[in-house]
Amino acid sequence: MRFSARSHWSIRSAIGVLLLLITGAVSYGADRSYEEGLIARVEATFGAETRTAAGTAPEAGGVIKCATPLVYEIKMNWPVLSESTRQKIAGLMAAGRPVLDEYYDTPDGHFRIHFTRTGIDSVNMSFGVGSANVPNYVLRCASLMDTVVQTEVTTRGYRFPVSDQEGRPQEDPRFDIYMINLGSKFYGVTYPDTLVFKPT
Repeated sequence: MRFSARSHWSIRSAIGVLLLLITGAVSYGADRSYEEGLIARVEATFGAETRTAAGTAPEAGGVIKCATPLVYEIKMNWPVLSESTRQKIAGLMAAGRPVLDEYYDTPDGHFRIHFTRTGIDSVNMSFGVGSANVPNYVLRCASLMDTVVQTEVTTRGYRFPVSDQEGRPQEDPRFDIYMINLGSKFYGVTYPDTLVFKPT
């Protein structure tokens, strides 16, 4: 599983995503009007735009916090979508995982944060660097991610999400977080390698 974030990013629990998905994308099946609406939503969320310099605030209005529910909806419905709809969606969404030149593993060992210090995807360097010359912005992200696990899993008793090796044995078991500039349309998105439940 991979999670991408811009300068302002958030994490959601699996339960939160499930509740958002319960509105039931799968029941629409291959209905043409549904597919047209889905393409329009994908284009509005992932369509081409000029990405601004790292750290630039998103434009006011029209920004959604998380694109994950839409990604899950697409993955769940993919088998019943028409070939033309699949091609249009594939043309709008980035394929594959981002390639960044550095990474940092969080102290508790649950996450691997991929980042770069240069170019349009550079992390915020205004906070300087900390331990092992890692940007403080990345270290703060790491601390927050480990705190979320402690709060949700250890304190509140939620099950830990499926390992990143589920369905991809060659992968490092840590969850991958890619700190990239996603533009001004949304703050973050999670791409699942596998679905932990099957639609009926």
